[in-house]
Amino acid sequence: SNVNYLCQSGVEYRGLTIYGTPSTICRMETVGERKKSNGFERTISERFNDWKSIPRRVDVLLTHLPPAGMGLSTVEASCPMLTSAVYQTGDKKRHPPRLHAFGHVHSQFGVSRHETTILSNGCQERLLRTDLYG
Repeated sequence: SNVNYLCQSGVEYRGLTIYGTPSTICRMETVGERKKSNGFERTISERFNDWKSIPRRVDVLLTHLPPAGMGLSTVEASCPMLTSAVYQTGDKKRHPPRLHAFGHVHSQFGVSRHETTILSNGCQERLLRTDLYG
C-alpha cells in the first residue's frame, strides 16, 4: 500500500508532483522486428498520445527513454517527440520538470543539465559489468 506504480500516471509526494511513463520506441519501426521484451514499446502515434498526457507542471518526470538532443543518449535511442512535448511546446503554462530521470541508453550513464532541468540517465551497464569480487 506504500507503492505507486506510475504507468501514464502521477502522484504527489511531500509537495512534489511525480509523473511516470514506461513507453519506449517500437523496434518494429526502427529495426523492423519485434523482441520478446516489447511490453512498453509504442508506435509513434501511441507515444505522441503518451507524451501529451504528461502534466504541464511536473517536478519529477520518470521515463524509460531519454529526450532527444539533451545529451546522455544516442540519436537512435531517444525520442524527439518527448523533447517537443516536454521542453519545446511553446505553451506558456508548461514548465519543464526539475528532474527528468530515465534509462534505456546503457552506454550513457550520468547526469547533466538542460536549462532548469537536471537530466539523469540511471542505466548502470558499466556498474553491472564490474565484478567487485574478482
